Amino acid sequence: MMVNNVLVADLMVGLVMLWYVPFAVVVYVLNDPCRYNVAITATTPLFKMTAYSSIYHLIVVCVERYVAIAYPLHYETLFTNRTLKCAISAAW
Repeated sequence: MMVNNVLVADLMVGLVMLWYVPFAVVVYVLNDPCRYNVAITATTPLFKMTAYSSIYHLIVVCVERYVAIAYPLHYETLFTNRTLKCAISAAW
């Protein structure tokens, strides 16, 4: 379940970057670069959200793997399906 969410987050980052790179070339190179441009202001949170989500998913995976290795007998009580769903929701 965790791997699928990391895959979705990474795919979203890839798709956003496919659109963002030509957009950035047009705005920053061919246009007068202005930080308060409406397009930049509207799309910046979208780019940040996908990147942060990907990073948070990797942190959740690392914590989950650490607990699985360090506390193997307590793993199932610490990481129930509900706990993992809450962690994934928090990452998004």
